[in-house]
Amino acid sequence: MTHRQVQMKTRLIFASIILQILTVPLWADWTACDIGSSGNIGVQIQITPMDKPDGTLNFTLSAGGAPLADKTDGLGFASAPAKMKGDCEIMVQVVSISPGKQDWAAGGVMVRENFSAGSKFFAAAFTRGHGIQNFVRTADSAAVTAQENCSDCSPPSWLKIVRQGNHFTSYKSMDGRIWLEISEADVPMKKNAWVGVFTTGGGGATGADVTFARVTTRENAGQ
Repeated sequence: MTHRQVQMKTRLIFASIILQILTVPLWADWTACDIGSSGNIGVQIQITPMDKPDGTLNFTLSAGGAPLADKTDGLGFASAPAKMKGDCEIMVQVVSISPGKQDWAAGGVMVRENFSAGSKFFAAAFTRGHGIQNFVRTADSAAVTAQENCSDCSPPSWLKIVRQGNHFTSYKSMDGRIWLEISEADVPMKKNAWVGVFTTGGGGATGADVTFARVTTRENAGQ
């Protein structure tokens, strides 16, 4: 074997190792919790294989709770075991939302300051009956502001949040590559914050099941 062939083989082995690392599901050590009251449904996580050659996993987060509108939240939130520091990004594919009667059942991405029910947050989500919504609470225990972006949009599709200082921007994408802005807002949030995905049942007695895939998070991120 020539020196060049050895170099090429070494590069292929290294690339294979990197690929194996990248295809390990990011949420293998994620945990879910109740934020406020999610009703009698409780919060449940289920990870199931997708029919994909790269071994991608589905992540289903089930929760009850009320619509995101009040001064306190009722939802299920799943996040990494540690806060993200400063500028950051999260993107995820929202695969599906379970059918039901509550139009404000929702699931998407969220950055929140803490786990209290009245915490400041910035979120983007798919809803059952109101398309894509951007939800923001700019002060502790303040009412949530909702902004509709696409009334007829539905999963499967992608959502992303980018934080730069106290400025937050949300995006949507059909393929996870070409992104269109949903909304933006300034939220005076502490530098270290929780980044993850959420589900709310929208006030329904049966809650909602939202399935996610291909989550990616980054610190020190820009668009």
